Amino acid sequence: MHGIARSMLKNENATLNDLVLHIRQKGYKHIHFGGLFSCKSILSDLEEFLQLLNSTSIKCDYKISTSIDTNFDAENHWGFIETIDISKVDNLEPKKPYINDVDSKLWKVFKYIDFGLFNDLECRMMAGGYSDLESSLQILSKYFRKAIMATRGEKGVLGMHNGSNSFFNFDSLNVSVVDATGAGDCFNAGFIFNYILNKNETQNEFELIEKSAQYGCYAGSLGVTRMGASDIPITFADIEDLVCANNSSKKIKM
Repeated sequence: MHGIARSMLKNENATLNDLVLHIRQKGYKHIHFGGLFSCKSILSDLEEFLQLLNSTSIKCDYKISTSIDTNFDAENHWGFIETIDISKVDNLEPKKPYINDVDSKLWKVFKYIDFGLFNDLECRMMAGGYSDLESSLQILSKYFRKAIMATRGEKGVLGMHNGSNSFFNFDSLNVSVVDATGAGDCFNAGFIFNYILNKNETQNEFELIEKSAQYGCYAGSLGVTRMGASDIPITFADIEDLVCANNSSKKIKM
């Protein structure tokens, strides 16, 4: 992160504190961390950065929200001591996170992150190899400040609030899939955009998170109908039209 600070600020002497000040001065409202299993080097400073970001010593008249999408762990460690065999994931006994090497730093930063945004497999692997997504969400939800969500392809998204005893889910749209590349990133973008657009309104926080998940789900549905991840941009108006036409939220009590 110190390297990122120097790069962003074009200053060899830039610090994490300088980077946080820069972010606040620019008026950024949300920070999303993506693909952390592919760039673990930033984990060494990420906890300090997030502490500074949430510090009251740096004055700001608004709260910067945060989210994380670790993506796939090619080493199949997922923050655990032993490598997890994906082919046997449904039969594994869940393992507990350990706190001794670089992967463990990921678990330490979760408590500073508002939203965990994963896909089904990533969520179950992060939880230790559970066969069912619901159990995995229950385990992981307490690590995040606000909520965790898992995308499930054509089944849409399943999420859980921190401290809640119920799940929320939205179905994907029935579309012709052309290319699934970037579907998860489309979900993240749709969710984040609607959340930061409306988070300062008087809307109930749980309702806002769930509505934003619906926007994300529909953004992902639109994303798979075209070739490539960004050749034909998805507009917010496109998603709003779909949300108005498809109010499919469901609550599942536990």
